[in-house]
Amino acid sequence: MERFELEPKLKDEIRSRVLGVGFMKIVQSVRRGGAVFRIAMRPVEIGGERKFQAEMTDDGQVQVKNLSAEEAAAGLEEILDQKGARELHLMTGKGDLHVRVTRKGRVVVSRSAEMDREVTVMPHDRVKRLPLSAFDSSALLRATGIADGSGKVRASTPPTGKRPCLFRSSIRLHISSRPTSPTETAGSARRCAASTTRSTSS
Repeated sequence: MERFELEPKLKDEIRSRVLGVGFMKIVQSVRRGGAVFRIAMRPVEIGGERKFQAEMTDDGQVQVKNLSAEEAAAGLEEILDQKGARELHLMTGKGDLHVRVTRKGRVVVSRSAEMDREVTVMPHDRVKRLPLSAFDSSALLRATGIADGSGKVRASTPPTGKRPCLFRSSIRLHISSRPTSPTETAGSARRCAASTTRSTSS
């Protein structure tokens, strides 16, 4: 057996725990010239089908892939065949397994006491949240005077001629953080006054 290599019996134990019932997560960190390469894998449910999600972190770059059972088995072999100083932590419903390989190639194995944890594979299907899908208009309505302090729309609202100016001021206040120059402010005031005058005369 080569230096840094895990014993065949230990490899078989890790395979049976990862690919068997009750698997929760496996994480391995490998040191490469001062940097750390980390790979984690856990079971997920996507579209009603059991998958494995692999997350790889290398030099600050993160990649996430969803794997089939066959792809996960092949990925696990790559984890087991890694060389160099590294740490592996495996969690299952029956207990945890920790493997540490030192810089000199010595393999240290420790196991937790037997457990009886309930393992639930959570669905990974998610509904995308668009920016405006969760927009709360109550603050804007209160600022414009259309709604009261509790967020309820008032029975009477300002005259139609004044409402556009209120909306423009509120939108500028709540959405735009860009400073307004004196020229823009004066121009906006003239347009607002002209709009109000036309609405009143009509």
